[in-house]
Amino acid sequence: MPPLLEELKAAYGRTRLFSLVATDAGNTSKEVGTEIQRHGCHYFGQIKFGHGEIYAEALRRLRYRSETEADAGYVDTQNGRVVTYQAWQTDLSEAGWLDWSHARQIVRVQRTAMDPETGEVSEGNRYYVSSKTVSELGGRSALTISRGHWRCENGTHWTADAELMEDSGQVKWSRHPNGVLSVSVLRMAGLAILAVARYLSRLGYTEERPTWQQVCEHFLLQSLDSIHKGHGRNGSAAMTFP
Repeated sequence: MPPLLEELKAAYGRTRLFSLVATDAGNTSKEVGTEIQRHGCHYFGQIKFGHGEIYAEALRRLRYRSETEADAGYVDTQNGRVVTYQAWQTDLSEAGWLDWSHARQIVRVQRTAMDPETGEVSEGNRYYVSSKTVSELGGRSALTISRGHWRCENGTHWTADAELMEDSGQVKWSRHPNGVLSVSVLRMAGLAILAVARYLSRLGYTEERPTWQQVCEHFLLQSLDSIHKGHGRNGSAAMTFP
């Protein structure tokens, strides 16, 4: 994690792309939290049994809180199921918890999915520790971050498969192992550029919220426009586009 944080800071430190680092349980620790704080950012890390006392404190404070005591919640529809998300928070004040001196709150997030056809219900709970106070990071924001953490998967592989239909674009020359690797690297680089552009457009610079298709079309048209201008300067025949 420390080398990764150094690279993130060097690459994106001057942008508004991130000010908080979300970590799964394997990357959450007091030491990692200290490093994140040292870089001027906040953390939101999942904690499990292996995290010892702070996880035990999370269970003690939040495990038995009822639905009516939730600090935030909303209902969504996913793959035909009705999914309810709820969040409970507990304030660690300015003292943190034991040696987690920079921790300011613990969060419990519950996901309940109900199949309307069968009535089957599944439920799961995750616990998090954050360096942001309850007033800085409310329950609804905690739910957003908890779900948004999986953008590392959804924003790359899922987007390539479902939105850009990468698997349907196979060609013969890309079946060679070296060709597959080269094409994959180029596609991921292109997707990363599009993802950054799409995210920047949603930071408040504009009221528009473009879809993936609109972002792709914009970049395609901009590329074609530069080709068109280049041909014009070289005295070639002008290109027209519908």
